Amino acid sequence: MKRIYKINIIAALMTVILIGACSEDILDKSNPNELTKDSFFKTDAQAFAAVTATYAGLQSNNLYVREYFFLHDLLSDDVQSGGAQLEASRARVLNHVALGNNNVINANWQGHYRTINRANLVIQRVPDMESPGQISEENKTRYIAEAKFLRAWSYFELVSLWGRVPILTEPAANADGFPRSASEDEVYDLIFSDISDAINGLPMKKNFGGGELGRAPKAAAQVLAAKAHMFRGDYAAAKPFLDAVITQGEYQLVDRFLDNFQEENENNEESIFEVQFSLD
Repeated sequence: MKRIYKINIIAALMTVILIGACSEDILDKSNPNELTKDSFFKTDAQAFAAVTATYAGLQSNNLYVREYFFLHDLLSDDVQSGGAQLEASRARVLNHVALGNNNVINANWQGHYRTINRANLVIQRVPDMESPGQISEENKTRYIAEAKFLRAWSYFELVSLWGRVPILTEPAANADGFPRSASEDEVYDLIFSDISDAINGLPMKKNFGGGELGRAPKAAAQVLAAKAHMFRGDYAAAKPFLDAVITQGEYQLVDRFLDNFQEENENNEESIFEVQFSLD
């Protein structure tokens, strides 16, 4: 018993010594295996993954999984619903009551700014990647064009729903310093600038490789440009973009209009851009 007692005393003393010798600096270490914004964007595969993550923003519950359709359809005359059958937040949207605490409205707002923030990261980081070596100039141009298309898409959704919205063109470092809302003209200026770069950098659909289904082709940016002009009532400015899509000869109308809305006919010859989902 005495021997065990002595061992316990020695163990206790060693523990005290070790605790006294430790400092917070020893414990304050970065995980060398954890990727950060500074350690990422070193390879083409990482840049591609960042673009893919930007597309994935559209696949969130905030947007195309669920809430996007509620906000748009309930505000339109495309659908009818008994107000009593809807939960309170959706019933308010149906009745055109917009409150800041409405989870449907907030979900769309957050979803679009999440996509914008991811696009901003690609637009900021990819140009500084070394080429040749880390990435080819061709892929740099395409990845930036895809990010600018997705940023323009989100800003178009925001400005068409809210009008004046804040413009963020750099990745957010924290939640502080959110900019004031810009004018609608300023938002559309950014949209058209991004679309112009996207049109110049995106490939035609016929140049897509295997496994690229769901990535934006040039026509997607052209149609978005036309849609943005039409929302502003400038149909003359929209026409050249639509003419370009027609003359490219990559798309045609399906014989049955309903085919555009059925699962078995997804990504048909009339489809220009679709948000992709998988049963897996």
